[in-house]
Amino acid sequence: MHASRFHVGLIAVLATGLGFTVASSEAVGYPSPSTVSLGSNPVWSASGTLTGGSTAVLVSVPIDQDAVVTDVQLGLSDEDSDFNCMTKWVVKMQEGTDTFGTWSMQQYRHYSDGDSWTPGVQHVDSSYTSGLRIPAGTSLSVVANKLFDMDCGGEEYVHYTVSGYYAQP
Repeated sequence: MHASRFHVGLIAVLATGLGFTVASSEAVGYPSPSTVSLGSNPVWSASGTLTGGSTAVLVSVPIDQDAVVTDVQLGLSDEDSDFNCMTKWVVKMQEGTDTFGTWSMQQYRHYSDGDSWTPGVQHVDSSYTSGLRIPAGTSLSVVANKLFDMDCGGEEYVHYTVSGYYAQP
């Protein structure tokens, strides 16, 4: 009987300790790169292809949220894959006159003796821990400007994929 009282007392003490451990307390949140601040799915993305001097709207940011760009992928290609080709580009993400990112890219390909290739298609593959914040109520565009073109036949292209999320301003 003595052992039985001991067990009952031990169970009572453990139950009380467990109660204090799991009792409700104030929630505390800590920021991290993957944290988003909206209850709905805030992720957005855009992709497409540009030619020299062209512009595409990536995202129209709602008036009650900011957009945060987290990933940018850019690549170059052209229609003439059999011969020499050199191009140089500047690609910008901008809203009006405000620029949020600028990338310089070049492509160089040389074909000689019928069997040797020197690869030279440059690409951008960037992920941003803190992101590029775009203000509420604006429209973010990507602009491709070709600075130089030598020995290329056919059209040249800039391919883009940009993604991010919406956040409270």
